[in-house]
Amino acid sequence: MYRSIGALFVFLFLFVSPAFSQPDSSSCDSLSVRISDLQQENQRLVEKTVDLEKKHQRSLRAVNREQKNVPYLFAAYIILWAILFAFMFYQSMRIKELNKEANLLREMLKEPDKSI
Repeated sequence: MYRSIGALFVFLFLFVSPAFSQPDSSSCDSLSVRISDLQQENQRLVEKTVDLEKKHQRSLRAVNREQKNVPYLFAAYIILWAILFAFMFYQSMRIKELNKEANLLREMLKEPDKSI
């Protein structure tokens, strides 16, 4: 019985009493220095975040300015393709016409001369 009470007192003295004791002044000073360092770091990060947010807003405005011309780019692209297809169609018609003339000339060369 006395052993268990003694063990309880030893347990309370060794483990519980440090939890209720006041920290010494040196640890408080280092803690306050650490807190001030963290506050300065926090302020620096806030300033950096604000600066990055301003840069982000400027880049978004620049992108929006550039994207205002995108419909004109698509229109020019479509017009160029239309011109290309029209040119190819025109060339194919000329080739067909030249083939007809070449065939007609071949037939004329094969036939005996009727005009004399």
